[in-house]
Amino acid sequence: MFDLAEAFGCAADGTPVPGNIRISARARRVSVIVHPDRVDLVVPVGVPLEGRRGALAFLESKKEWVRLAWERARTGAQTREAARPPAPRYQHGSTVLHGGRDMALSVVEADVRRVRVEAGDGFRVSVPRGLTEAGRERSVAVAVRAWAWARLLDEARRHAAGFAAHLGQSVTDIRLTRARTRWGSCSATGVIRVNVALAAAPPDLLEYLVAHEVAHLRWRGHGPRFYATLARLLPDFQERRTRLRAFEREHPYLLR
Repeated sequence: MFDLAEAFGCAADGTPVPGNIRISARARRVSVIVHPDRVDLVVPVGVPLEGRRGALAFLESKKEWVRLAWERARTGAQTREAARPPAPRYQHGSTVLHGGRDMALSVVEADVRRVRVEAGDGFRVSVPRGLTEAGRERSVAVAVRAWAWARLLDEARRHAAGFAAHLGQSVTDIRLTRARTRWGSCSATGVIRVNVALAAAPPDLLEYLVAHEVAHLRWRGHGPRFYATLARLLPDFQERRTRLRAFEREHPYLLR
């Protein structure tokens, strides 16, 4: 029998590399996938683990690479986590990022049955009397997000309708998503998904994202014809794309 911990080895500081062996019916060859919290050895069905041609022999030949790759992945994840700002607090006097601006939050107790949100230069939130501090903050967070996401959806639908009409296309539906890696997507069936994190971004970046996804109704890939179509919808799309990427770098926690 083999020793799993020994098979994956240790980092330079002596920490065992957390390893996992995954038998896959879809894999065509043995491979190693490195994550910040573990390393997966993917083994196709029918390939032996042990022996000169086994999956563990392949892993042994890659052990130094695995160690270095996992150390980099672990360090990178720790660095990103350390740089991540604390979660926003939905308390009186705090601020909420909305539409590219930090908006002041005013929370007041009132004779209301449910939380009420009003927006101007900031957010004024009326909450029922008698809530605990934690309950009040949780209720305010849910209400403010719901308010922001509802308006995001309305704006996304408005932009999508205009852009689609310009191209002679039709959008099946607009849906909100909390995907962790993408601002938006367009399915082959014409469903466009918009990340709720865009509620925090300047409004013209939402317009760019929707134009990008609507252009996919005409062209699925990102070839010259796709970008020519996108330029018809938004001549300054490149500048907005650059600013959306900068916004993501400045606020990486939004997509987590």
